[in-house]
Amino acid sequence: MVKLGWKKQARSVFSKLDASSRRRITGKLKEIAENAEQYSHRPLSGNLAGNFRFRVGIYRIVYTYKNNFLIVQSVQRRDKGYSEKRN
Repeated sequence: MVKLGWKKQARSVFSKLDASSRRRITGKLKEIAENAEQYSHRPLSGNLAGNFRFRVGIYRIVYTYKNNFLIVQSVQRRDKGYSEKRN
């Protein structure tokens, strides 16, 4: 079983989202966690290499997955881009 964790800033942004977005993001995280070995993770490159991403509506979620741990690094609106390294 994959364990799920959150960076403080990611949790803070997530908690301020509307209930529908939170529910959809939580559902996607559960889907990834339940099928982590078979899930097709979308890797990032450059200064964010080693991280992965997925999209839910207008939000982009950046996470790391290593040794059965999935850590949410950031939750951002897609129009904000990748502004900084999240490791």
